[in-house]
Amino acid sequence: MKIKSIPIVIVLIAFSATSCEDYLKEKQVSYINAGSYYNTGSGLEDAVDATYSFLKYIYTNERSFSLTTFGTDAHTNGADGGYKSFNYYDNTLNSSWDILQQVWDNCYKGINQANAVLARGEAVKDSAPMTPELWGYRQAEVRFLRAFYYFYLVRTWGGNIVLSLEEVKTAEVTAVPSNEVAIYDAIIADLEYAIANLRKVPDAQYGRAWLAPAQYLLGQVLATRSYKSFAKANDALNSEAMFTAVITNPAFALETGIDRVFNQDNQKNKEVVFAIQYSVDAILNGPEGNRGHLYFIMEYDTQVGMQRDIANGRPFKRFRPTEYLLSVYAKNRDNDLRYDQSYKHFWLCNNPANIPVWTAAEVGAGGKNADGTPAVAGQKKYAVGDTSMYIPGPGRETKWTATEKLKTRYKVFTTADFSEKLFPTLNKWIDPKRPTIQWEPGSRRIALLESHFSAHHAIGRCIPDAR
Repeated sequence: MKIKSIPIVIVLIAFSATSCEDYLKEKQVSYINAGSYYNTGSGLEDAVDATYSFLKYIYTNERSFSLTTFGTDAHTNGADGGYKSFNYYDNTLNSSWDILQQVWDNCYKGINQANAVLARGEAVKDSAPMTPELWGYRQAEVRFLRAFYYFYLVRTWGGNIVLSLEEVKTAEVTAVPSNEVAIYDAIIADLEYAIANLRKVPDAQYGRAWLAPAQYLLGQVLATRSYKSFAKANDALNSEAMFTAVITNPAFALETGIDRVFNQDNQKNKEVVFAIQYSVDAILNGPEGNRGHLYFIMEYDTQVGMQRDIANGRPFKRFRPTEYLLSVYAKNRDNDLRYDQSYKHFWLCNNPANIPVWTAAEVGAGGKNADGTPAVAGQKKYAVGDTSMYIPGPGRETKWTATEKLKTRYKVFTTADFSEKLFPTLNKWIDPKRPTIQWEPGSRRIALLESHFSAHHAIGRCIPDAR
């Protein structure tokens, strides 16, 4: 039996070896060569779409929020996170920070992608699904995006950037900085071309560039250049004309409140001119989904009666409102609804294992239950679903003396309680559509351009516009 089994074993080993070899052989089905694929109509369409993708790497994560939130009078640092030197402006702030390199790289990747589209498109404009008419729109789109990327670069680094309007196909080991005059001229030329050739109404594919975004961006560019030593005589007037064209465009209208503008179920509202798009299926957004929901939330999940959940968000505690910003809100909350519609006021108990009980001191101070009956020491203050925490906010703290807080069944946080961990929570970025508690890449769109310029939409936007 042992002898007869030997050939069988050998055959099995040989079969296994052959199977493993075939199984492990790599088939690089995902590799696409731009030289061949972009020279087709469908490939060119994908190349245009890819030009938009770099916006996600520039605007959606901690580096982008740090670069556009720190250093303003609206927000300061929270307890956690890095890059605080951009807020402190101390001697640890230097140009070698990795987030600067990442933004630089992604802007130039977007620029080179645009250059690649423009270089290859003429040869395939008659290749389906591309048509000459569609190619005219697509050229205008990528020139708008190229201008967008260059405007970000020139505002950040001034004239010390490279102006490249041709596709780079091989490694280049030298770089010659241009100057601001040439860079602004190139940006304006791209945007003027875009304005002349983009669709005059919003594209059927929501999120593509069209006339109004190009006018808006050109308005910003001209307004910025109007303060430069090399400004043209009519920059300010022409900027005003561009903004007026956007404001009066019938495609836009003001929402009834800021809560409507940032309602996650109303993301295609008529105040948005141009925005980075994400799928409502957060899983499809990949690693660069909108992470804004992580950064403006206080540490609620360590408080009694509370635990982390999807509805309240994952609190990274990166940014908190400044005392100055809160003081602005405090002046007239009866008529100014910005704070009430932008910040979270109540947290409802979601942790039955951690509900506090009345103490003798709280009972002695006059504590009452939700139904108005006197509190009893040792009894639970509330149940799951009841208010666990409350932040009245600026201009609403007068009644909340130490005694009033003591006898209230839920925790009340006022200015004296605020810290780098506990602070008013901005709710405009909270993303309850995430699939799990720990999920980071969110599905909210990021509005880069909005159709009006009132302050209540500028505060907390965290987008590097012309503020």
